[in-house]
Amino acid sequence: MRLPTKQILLELGLSERSNDYQFMHRVYQHGITPYSNRLLQYGFKNNRLVLDAGCGFGQWAIALSGLSSHVECLDLDRVRVNVLDKILELNEILNINAQLGKLEALPYASEGFDLIFCYSAIHYSETTCVAREFFRTAKSGGLVYICSNGLGWYLSNIAENRKKTIDYDPFRDALKTLNRTFQFYENDHSSDNHPKIISSSKLNAIMASVGFELIYTGPEGSYSLNGFLDTIHRPFFIGSFHGIEAVYESVFRKP
Repeated sequence: MRLPTKQILLELGLSERSNDYQFMHRVYQHGITPYSNRLLQYGFKNNRLVLDAGCGFGQWAIALSGLSSHVECLDLDRVRVNVLDKILELNEILNINAQLGKLEALPYASEGFDLIFCYSAIHYSETTCVAREFFRTAKSGGLVYICSNGLGWYLSNIAENRKKTIDYDPFRDALKTLNRTFQFYENDHSSDNHPKIISSSKLNAIMASVGFELIYTGPEGSYSLNGFLDTIHRPFFIGSFHGIEAVYESVFRKP
């Protein structure tokens, strides 16, 4: 996988010392194969139209593009979308369209997507609004995959403070997230770019309230289409921290 040079990234607004710069190189360090393997484990292949909702730097979108006819993706961060566009250009990937947008107002027609894939993004949004948009834009029989963070993820960041950079402190970020959650959780409200904690039970209840059927919920990386896990495909994140739910995934179907 070809990545933009440091100079190009700087021109696109990505400083070498930033957390985003390190994150981009970290998610692409082993290429796309780990993501493609995970998608095959899930059975997410041979779809006509897929949405990567909250695509970031596009590692999942690119993996999805190799298993699908066309991928639409969007993100709230203009720098990430610009960087992704450059990655697509450098690697001559033609079946992905990336754009700036909010999950709460998806710029797509109704009942179009065979699969909506949302990895580590929904907790930055107004969850019920996003669930309605996912229901509107998914085809009948279409699937929605969501990966998000429970309380245990933030407690682990407070305890271990991993991957601290010049512009990102996991300890302080986790404390802010806890505070925002205490303030806004009951109203299901969150400001742009400010995450809140949402448990799998809360997410699943919201998705059910708009009409989705729950297929599976469990620790990140634990779902398998055939109910069998290849031990090579290890989870990317911890599923629990001292018995408290950390990073989880849920799969839904639109009736």
